[in-house]
Amino acid sequence: MDLTVAPGEVLGISGPSASGKTTLLQVIAGTVDPDRGSVRLSGVTLTDADVLVRDDRRNLMLAGQDAVLDRENNVAANIATALPSDKKRRRIGAHRVAMVLDLLELDTVLADSRPAQLSAGERQRVALARAIVGFGLGGPEAAVLLDEPLSAVEVGTRIRLLQAVLADVGTQPIPVVLVSHDPEEIAAVAGRRLALTRGRLTPVP
Repeated sequence: MDLTVAPGEVLGISGPSASGKTTLLQVIAGTVDPDRGSVRLSGVTLTDADVLVRDDRRNLMLAGQDAVLDRENNVAANIATALPSDKKRRRIGAHRVAMVLDLLELDTVLADSRPAQLSAGERQRVALARAIVGFGLGGPEAAVLLDEPLSAVEVGTRIRLLQAVLADVGTQPIPVVLVSHDPEEIAAVAGRRLALTRGRLTPVP
């Protein structure tokens, strides 16, 4: 399998459950080593027959179905954990946190809530906000990987939120890979589409 994603491109990959979508993102992230093939993001080879970039050097932001949040922190603090550590940028980042809360239609009242007080869909929105909050603040992000990040959200709202998030991320020359079992979702937000079946990627017209 060979996969290339260009700067600023939104690549959507659809496939049924257990088709290997999550494993594919793990290969891109570097947490699973492929048996063969290559992965290139923004012209940089992450893995091929001669190259294997360590996962901690790939600078990828991942949001998945399982919204793992710090239960001791409120929503705003959970999102802010992904901000650059530089103090000046963190001050600017406070405005960015407010922006992504609005972007993902999270009421500002929820900013002080703990994860246990949120619905499954709200927790997923918070995790997605955390994944994108650093963009535009000089962070090292090289790509965004989205593994059905809003699966607990109603489909119409999910598509609207993903379109808003991808428009925001699209202000930076950063590739995005979104996987979903829902072809409608992929068709609504992705510029290029692939189908994953039995470990093979094929273009979708």
